[in-house]
Amino acid sequence: MTRIAPDAMFGPDTVSASVISESVLLLGGPRALLLQLAHPKVAAGVDDYSDFEADPFGRLRRTLDAMETISFGTRDEAAGVLARLGRVHDAVAGELPGGEAYAANDPALLFWVHATLVDTVLEVERRYLGRLDGDERAAFYDESRRLAAAFGVPDDLVPPDLPAFEAWMDELFHSLEVSDVARRLSRSILWPRIPLVPRPFWEPLRMVTVDMLPRPIREGYGLAWDGRRKRVVRSSQAVVRAVLPRLPDLVRNFPHHARRALAG
Repeated sequence: MTRIAPDAMFGPDTVSASVISESVLLLGGPRALLLQLAHPKVAAGVDDYSDFEADPFGRLRRTLDAMETISFGTRDEAAGVLARLGRVHDAVAGELPGGEAYAANDPALLFWVHATLVDTVLEVERRYLGRLDGDERAAFYDESRRLAAAFGVPDDLVPPDLPAFEAWMDELFHSLEVSDVARRLSRSILWPRIPLVPRPFWEPLRMVTVDMLPRPIREGYGLAWDGRRKRVVRSSQAVVRAVLPRLPDLVRNFPHHARRALAG
């Protein structure tokens, strides 16, 4: 179970605390990364200022670590992480090939990255757990707005409730144009180059990832999808939903260091 400080942003009685501890959420990591990169400004910043292709899941691991500390650590720990991230973001700025400027500390980009994580948690939970009812999903989103505020995202950029958030995400899914840079970077997510791990090992995870991507984003990356693959993944979802409730907490709720290792 996630360690929760007495003065944490999210206490043990929150929906966030009950959901984030589920290790199956790691299945959504590649999806979240691909959604983030689908924004051309995020893709440009990642390409210009990181070693993403050499360590694609390093970004995910650092993001998860930061989110966990901000959400469940002490107020001092959260403030320290937020200050450090602010310094990192301040140094990331540049231009797209057409000349449009980007900056990692842009509140709109900060919220996009945050939104991809929130949306991915809800998507994985719906497909592979199915434990949250409508009110609990709405509560999880409401709680996530505190995290957006902690990153300095103005209230007027944050949809007021879950239906508005889902409509906003759908609009972005249909309006974003996946760049050539994002498509190049995506190969490191879908087919990581890890010594001694053969390419076929990644095929099941790749299928799970592609299945969860919204259709416009999937097509933007040029990822093929068909009925056979969909049926295979749907069958795996049914198995996971049937088996997970019967597993001990030690398996379902990985401790922090185990989740960190699995994230890359």
